[in-house]
Amino acid sequence: MKILTFNDNLEVVENTARLLNGPLPLSQHYWLPLLGVGWTSLRGEESSEVFRGFLLELVSEWMRCGKRVMPEETTVYASGVGLPNSDRFAWHAHLASEKFLKSGKIMSQEIDQNDPAAQTWLWRVYWDWNHRNKPNVWFRHDGQLYLNYTSPAQSRPSTPDMLPPFIESGSPYMNQWDESILWFLLFLNSRHAQLLDRCVHCDRYFVRKRRPQRGVDYKRGPNCGKCKGRASIQRTQCTRDRRKHQRVKLAADVWGQWKPMRHYGRRANWVAEKMNQKLPEGQAITGRWVTQHQQEIEAEVQRRNHAKS
Repeated sequence: MKILTFNDNLEVVENTARLLNGPLPLSQHYWLPLLGVGWTSLRGEESSEVFRGFLLELVSEWMRCGKRVMPEETTVYASGVGLPNSDRFAWHAHLASEKFLKSGKIMSQEIDQNDPAAQTWLWRVYWDWNHRNKPNVWFRHDGQLYLNYTSPAQSRPSTPDMLPPFIESGSPYMNQWDESILWFLLFLNSRHAQLLDRCVHCDRYFVRKRRPQRGVDYKRGPNCGKCKGRASIQRTQCTRDRRKHQRVKLAADVWGQWKPMRHYGRRANWVAEKMNQKLPEGQAITGRWVTQHQQEIEAEVQRRNHAKS
C-alpha cells in the first residue's frame, strides 16, 4: 500500500482505537487509504456495529497471540482440493517452517503447537482474504511501487474458503466481514500496530507513546493515561502486601519459641525483637504490629503444622 508519513500511519492506529472503544459516531470521519466507494459498513448504525464487532474479534485474537497472526519464522502453505473452477474446489492452508520450506521440505511438525499463534483461526482467515483480494499496483516516475485496495463492496471478492468460528458462510454480513479484515490489514501494515494496547483497569484501547521493550514482562499489564494513578496505587499495594506476607512468615518462624516465663516478657514484644534481628535496616517493627497481625501469624503457624502432619 502507499507509503505514508509517520503521522498518517499513526492515525490508522488511533482511528482503530477509537473504533474499538465505540459505539461509533456515524458523523465522525475515519480515514484509511481505500479506493472506490469507501467503507460502506460505516454508513449505518447496525452495519457499523457488526463491523466493529468483527474488528474487535480480530484485534482481540491478535493480542491473545502475542500481537502476531502466526508464529515467528513460519509461512502459509496452501493447496487446492477438488476440480479447479468448480463449486467443489477449495483451498486448504497449513503452516510451514520457513527454514524447511526454503530447503524444499514442508515440515509443519517443527512448529511449536503450544504457541497460541499456531492454533488460531487468525492466520487462516488472513491468508484467505489476501488470496481473494488483490491489491491495486501503481508506480511513480522513479519506478517506486505503491499498493492500495478497492472497497470490497465495489470489488466484490469471491466467497471465502476459511472463516472464524463466529460467522457462517451464508451470513448476510459478509461485506462487513471483508471490510473489517481489510481495516485490520491496513492497521497491521501501518508500521505502528504494536503501539495499540488495552488497559487492564478500564478495558479501553489506547495508543502507546513508544513500543514496549522487547523481552520485558509487564506483570501488572498495560494501563492508559487515565488509569496511570490507579496503576501506581496498585503497585504500592502489591509492595505492601508482599512485605506484610514476608513479615508474617518471619513471625511464624519464631512464634513457637516464646515461653510463658517472666524473663521472656510479652509475646508480641519478644517476637518483634526477634524479627528485628532479621529485618533490613529501616524496617523495624514493634509489638503493636505483631498484635495487629496475630490472627494471620497463627494461621501461618497452623498451616505449617498441618503440612508437617
